Amino acid sequence: MKKVTGCLLAALCAGCALLSCAEQKMCMPAEASEMTFRDAPADYLIASNFRNIHMVQLEMKDECVVSDVKCIIDTDGKVFVLTSDNEIFCFDRSTGKYLCTIGSVGEGPGEYIDATDIFYDEREKRICVLDRSKNAIHAYTLDGKYNGDRTPGQGGDAIAALSWAICAERSADGSLMIASQMTGGYPSNDYAYTVVRPDGTLSSMDAFAPVKVEDYSMPFATRSIAVCEDGLRFFKFLNDTIFTLKDGEAVPYCRLNTGRSMPPKDVVAKMGSYKETNLYNLYKSSGYAMTFREMYECGNLIAIVPELYMMTGGYFWIDKERQEGIHILATGDFGDECFRFLQGQSIIRLVGSNGKELISAFSGATSIRAVQKQLSDGKTLKLYDKRMKTFFEKADPEGNPCLVFYEN
Repeated sequence: MKKVTGCLLAALCAGCALLSCAEQKMCMPAEASEMTFRDAPADYLIASNFRNIHMVQLEMKDECVVSDVKCIIDTDGKVFVLTSDNEIFCFDRSTGKYLCTIGSVGEGPGEYIDATDIFYDEREKRICVLDRSKNAIHAYTLDGKYNGDRTPGQGGDAIAALSWAICAERSADGSLMIASQMTGGYPSNDYAYTVVRPDGTLSSMDAFAPVKVEDYSMPFATRSIAVCEDGLRFFKFLNDTIFTLKDGEAVPYCRLNTGRSMPPKDVVAKMGSYKETNLYNLYKSSGYAMTFREMYECGNLIAIVPELYMMTGGYFWIDKERQEGIHILATGDFGDECFRFLQGQSIIRLVGSNGKELISAFSGATSIRAVQKQLSDGKTLKLYDKRMKTFFEKADPEGNPCLVFYEN
């Protein structure tokens, strides 16, 4: 009997060991491939990656003045614009004609206090407004009707994620990913990301420690998440690897070899409170890279934009199909950047992306006039698309922003 019991225990232990190994294997991250970047050749045309460029100036009326574009959603022939003045307007994508306003500022049903970000819920066909002040996500139909609030989980972690939110995206499987600020205030927030799965379970990832902030709060990026064909793509805090959130789990996608590595957290922590100026000083005085600020994805293309990219050499471009990394050079001269934009060599100020396009914006009289100046200066300008000249010469610098859609 003892012999039989011993055999059973041995078999059980072996089975547990095999199960433990299988669980560990499931939890182990996949090996990320490395993407090395080369400087774009002098004749490289970034615009040639797209089949078409569509340009439109948004209509200006008293009820739809757009001072600056914070975020854009393009769906169903409409563009939804979150402004820096805490307003959300809907325009016709083709003509720029104003269609309606989404919600309004207030404390009642269908109103928001702080429109921190907007994202599109593909499954419900709803525009969702992330409201930090209310710790809520408000949903609206595409014609602007309020459709109730969505509750992204319960408990302190969910409250902290919403209270300090920077941006959010929902994947096709229903998972919601929220990027949040580093904070020295209340409620405390120790992680860059919170994921709310379709079943309501919640998990946090990417700890800020040992880096701290002395101010009330500080964002580590402005738009660190992009919708992709297999989930959500994102970059972590002080990390040069891009990850994919798929089925609620983070999997490494590729490591970016930009020629400089990200500064380790302990190095940044020794500089005191987390600040952009400290990071820039570290960039200038060492071989470390500047941290990433934004990421956009469109079909086979990914754009990674560092902080202060016009002062730190440019941004990074990934061609997923060719497995090629291109470093798009930039200067601190906005006029020069406008010249390169007109020649199809650069994209200025990305504000949105989806599976079919990248969207950039020229907001304010200064930026529109800068393009017009390049067109009138008599320089040897090889226009990438002749329609650019006609469009920008007619654009009203005192009007609403001009949008450029790079269609894939």
